[in-house]
Amino acid sequence: MLAAVFLRIRELSFPSGLWQEIELNRQLLLIRSGRIVEAIALLQETRPELLVPGSTVYLSLHAQVFIELLRERKTLAAVHRARQTFGTHKDAGIKTRRGSVTVRDLMGLLCTREPEDSAVGFLMSQEQREVVCTVLRHSLPNGNSAMVQTS
Repeated sequence: MLAAVFLRIRELSFPSGLWQEIELNRQLLLIRSGRIVEAIALLQETRPELLVPGSTVYLSLHAQVFIELLRERKTLAAVHRARQTFGTHKDAGIKTRRGSVTVRDLMGLLCTREPEDSAVGFLMSQEQREVVCTVLRHSLPNGNSAMVQTS
């Protein structure tokens, strides 16, 4: 239902800056609600150049997918996702409110029954989703613009 409404809104004529702001807010809402796979799909549609493997946005979003799978207690799916995504980026940094952690550090979430109890359990917080939003915002021109160029 919401998708149909959004498609209908897309047919309306908006100034390009407003449309771009709508797209950005939609992206951020998906991230904040933990719907990271959907956020990646939208970003692939609107700004695929930001999803270069190894880029800050790519690593932040895929690390968050890993975190969300662990939050849902889907450990095997998280391990599979990590193998697919992080194979060549083991030492890459992922931004957090406490600085940055490496992909190797991120795997520390697998070391305890309750990932929240691990040394990097803070990554399971809503605050980390906000960090991912900030990474995305800062990767855009002027720090917050243009998800889609319209004519």
